[in-house]
Order: sequence, then structure tokens, then C-alpha cells
Amino acid sequence: MRQVVIENPVLNSPYSEPTRHFKFDEEGITNEIVQQRRISAYFVPVARPCESASVVDPPPAPRNDPPQFA
Repeated sequence: MRQVVIENPVLNSPYSEPTRHFKFDEEGITNEIVQQRRISAYFVPVARPCESASVVDPPPAPRNDPPQFA
């Protein structure tokens, strides 16, 4: 996945209907501005797996002997 840096991400006025948006492709957002309103759709981001997953030790096994009280 390539990294895209958008210097000024605000394209539309907060007081009028949106007329422009940044184009998305298979790899994510691009720098290309589309001069129309974005269609309504769901966008579900999928997180990449961690690069260095640490291994966690399992908890100790329960003891079978009863506790000794003095």
C-alpha cells in the first residue's frame, strides 16, 4: 500500500452541499480530486497484521494439592 500525503484535505464548504472528493482505488485514497459528490457506500478498513507479534506465555496450570493452613 502506498502512502499518500494530502496537504489540504478540506475540499468543500461546511455550509453547502459537497461537490468534490478524493478518489479511492483498490489500494486506498489517492491525490486525484473528483468533481462530483461521492456515492453513498460503506467503506470498511481492514487493519494490517502486526509485523512483530509477541508470543504470550500461557497461564500456569492449576495445582491439584489442597492449600495447607497452619
